[in-house]
Amino acid sequence: AGGPPDARRSARRAAAMSTWRHVGMTYLKYADLCATHVTNCLKEPRKSKALSSTAMHVRVMAWEGGKKGKPEIVEKVAATG
Repeated sequence: AGGPPDARRSARRAAAMSTWRHVGMTYLKYADLCATHVTNCLKEPRKSKALSSTAMHVRVMAWEGGKKGKPEIVEKVAATG
């Protein structure tokens, strides 16, 4: 009942797929989006304090043919207000 075992397994896997992955986001982008929404919901003075500590940077390196590429620094500056 319900089709072949492989089809049922694929359906369960698709249903269990994370929403962020399903829409093509990386986990880091999803986590940043969630943190932004939570920060926007805060009331003063907690919102100002949270916004003052949101600056971050990430170093991204692409690998091609087993060789490390040139690092790229990505910065996110804290939003004001």
